[in-house]
Amino acid sequence: MLDDEKDFRSYPVRHLGHGIAVSYAMNWVDEGLQTLTYLVGSVYVAARIINKGVLAQNARKPVLPIVADTFIFEGVATILVPTLIVQACTTVTDAVLRTRTPIALALGVSLIFFLHNRIDKEVSRLMDQTVRRPF
Repeated sequence: MLDDEKDFRSYPVRHLGHGIAVSYAMNWVDEGLQTLTYLVGSVYVAARIINKGVLAQNARKPVLPIVADTFIFEGVATILVPTLIVQACTTVTDAVLRTRTPIALALGVSLIFFLHNRIDKEVSRLMDQTVRRPF
């Protein structure tokens, strides 16, 4: 199996998961490109969840809590927060420029590139204080 830190959480592979966030902000471009970015993000998230489950099984650890933890983490840190950031950035930029432009999308994606480590750390910290506490 793949090394989680090296193969999934490293730059630039980590940003493949943000394809879902990017696809939601690309509702003004070609539908095929939007679908492709959504598919890339979905495959990344699914692959990471499956990989973590297999690694847990190989290490003889309980699989369900690890898979559930990864599912929640990816849902928040890879899908929800980046989508909100990109959507907010594109909405504000489009309002300021009074038109839809690729500049808005580029700014939103750039924010994710700069903030992804902080997002991951904060989501992990929040999960440590809530969901992971019983484990």
